[in-house]
Amino acid sequence: MKFVVAILLVGCATVAKQSDDEAPTLERLSPDSVFVAPGSVVAVTLIGSGFEQGSAGKNIVHFGASVMRGVSANYDGTRIAFVVPDAIDAGGEAPPMRVITGSYPVQVETTFGKSNVLMLRVVR
Repeated sequence: MKFVVAILLVGCATVAKQSDDEAPTLERLSPDSVFVAPGSVVAVTLIGSGFEQGSAGKNIVHFGASVMRGVSANYDGTRIAFVVPDAIDAGGEAPPMRVITGSYPVQVETTFGKSNVLMLRVVR
């Protein structure tokens, strides 16, 4: 009786993955400049790594003084989409302030810390 041994080699892809206990990193915003007309909805995608994965929404997005909690990331933890708010909480009992033309800091926070800051240019 003869035995035939076949060895099958399957290509392996190496994916660079950030350690699960490191703060997230922002690489870029897409787009990095937006026109926000009154009453419009403008979405921006944050591209980076180390975001809390999945639709459960464990990420916090900081846009200027505005804080958006429970934001979902894609399955790989590399993309977050958020809507640029029309107004930002002014704090206390003051009414919200309209977002005006200017540059606003954007940052992602997870249970492992805060990312670096990227600036989003808003035009009104």
